[in-house]
Amino acid sequence: MNWGKKIAILYIGFICMIGFLVYKSSAEKVDLVSPDYYAQELKFQDKINQMNNMNLISGQIEYLAKNNTITISYPKSWQEFPATGNIKFYRPSNSKLDFSTTLKIDSSGVQQIQNAQFERGIYTMQISFTQQGKKYYKEQQIFMN
Repeated sequence: MNWGKKIAILYIGFICMIGFLVYKSSAEKVDLVSPDYYAQELKFQDKINQMNNMNLISGQIEYLAKNNTITISYPKSWQEFPATGNIKFYRPSNSKLDFSTTLKIDSSGVQQIQNAQFERGIYTMQISFTQQGKKYYKEQQIFMN
């Protein structure tokens, strides 16, 4: 076999490899964080202000994730003034597992969220609420067992 045939085989192999990579990459599913990602990006300063408001509150939000249930404990100071808002669970690897629920704090300052959709893996819990006319935002990564 001469050099010309070896170079032709190498060139054809390279083209086949590139074609295979193009095919595989076009079949890969790509999700944005949200459908209106760019519009939300323009309002990001508002979210930063809400996070700063959250840092000024005394007490922290604590959670326990276990068996398709998340138990969220809110600071005792929240019981004085009602808070309204929602909690979004964002799954980076699969947008079909994202869901939202409303903020429902019981008399002991706890909220339990049960969802059969929870799969083992990492979620980002995004708590957004309003209390006494002020907006707050907290983001926490959680791992479901």
